[in-house]
Amino acid sequence: MKIIARILNLRKDASGSALLLSGTMMFLIVMAVVLNGDMNKAVYDRIVAQNAVDAAAEAAALWEARGCNVIQHLNNIHYEGNKILFVAESAALVGCGSAIFAVPAVHAAKAYPILYPAAVIAALVSCGACGLAPIIDEGQEYFASAINGFQEVARTAFPILAVGYANQIAQASGGDNLLEVIPQYVGSLMDAGGVNWGGTEDVLSGIEGLPAPLNSLTIAAIPWTIIGDDTFFTMGIVTNAGSELPWKTPEWWNDMASTIYPVAKTECSSAWEYGSAFSWMKDSPDDWGWADNYYQGNPGYMTWVAGKKNQEEVAGLGNMRWLKAKEGATFVDTNMMYSGEVVNPDKLRVPAFIALASSQVEGTPVISYTDEVNSKGTLIPVYLPFNYKKPTRGDELSPIGIYH
Repeated sequence: MKIIARILNLRKDASGSALLLSGTMMFLIVMAVVLNGDMNKAVYDRIVAQNAVDAAAEAAALWEARGCNVIQHLNNIHYEGNKILFVAESAALVGCGSAIFAVPAVHAAKAYPILYPAAVIAALVSCGACGLAPIIDEGQEYFASAINGFQEVARTAFPILAVGYANQIAQASGGDNLLEVIPQYVGSLMDAGGVNWGGTEDVLSGIEGLPAPLNSLTIAAIPWTIIGDDTFFTMGIVTNAGSELPWKTPEWWNDMASTIYPVAKTECSSAWEYGSAFSWMKDSPDDWGWADNYYQGNPGYMTWVAGKKNQEEVAGLGNMRWLKAKEGATFVDTNMMYSGEVVNPDKLRVPAFIALASSQVEGTPVISYTDEVNSKGTLIPVYLPFNYKKPTRGDELSPIGIYH
């Protein structure tokens, strides 16, 4: 009877219920903490990715702005140099015109001993100045060629520096290798869309095996000029032909020089007793004067990418396994909690993230001539290269999407 009574009393016995409930609640609390940790990790990775790409975009714009300023300084030097050379060559040609009359005046002054020394000095000065005209003209060509050469180097070098420094600062800001991030990100998108991409995963994952330095890339440039007539690696800067002084000498001036100098050279080098002193005078150039190009333009916007690759689940529960409750069990020694069909064999992970940022050079653009050189880089809303309207400085930009 006592046994039967105990069995009947079990229905009224509540001892141990609190322990069972506490164990269940503890499990739920632990799972909530784990999920919260995973969520925090995901949010943190997203912030790091955005910070990395923002820093990269600003660094790139900074270096392109420096390139603009260097090219503008060279434009200014070119402009001022041409002014000085034009005045100098014009003065030399004035000497040629004077020499045409000064040398015959020496012959006439022989009859007047008092005037003869002054006539000789005038002829020597005039011929000496005239002889410099073709030298200055040729020197101007070398000067312009050197300036344009430096500008071309700057136009090519600074975008490369922009890529290098943007890549470096993205890495320092926590950005991961895009050759790892992009395959993981594309894979997660295709998985979310229910697309079976098994073969594609192998192809994209194989990108990670590329040799250095390709394998160390952390960011990538997406210049809007990719579909335009300019390119990212020339900063959207073009050469324009000068139409007036000091970029281009007038035609009448060129014709005057080609007419006066040969006559003056003949007079100075052979028509009088001091002619041998001017045998150094050069022949007349085929083309007098110059028509120089200058650099003009402004970089368009640049859109950059950086990202964070996927991470292991915080509590290590991504394999969905359970530890054996036996003596001597290890973390590796586990059993599957679920023994049915494996729907997705991949681990549960904190997903990969990518972030976008655009930047642009603002301030005084690179133009033919200006006293101000103050180009600077700045972040702008995100613009993608397939924008229906090609944005340039001064236009109202049309954003595709603002991602940060």
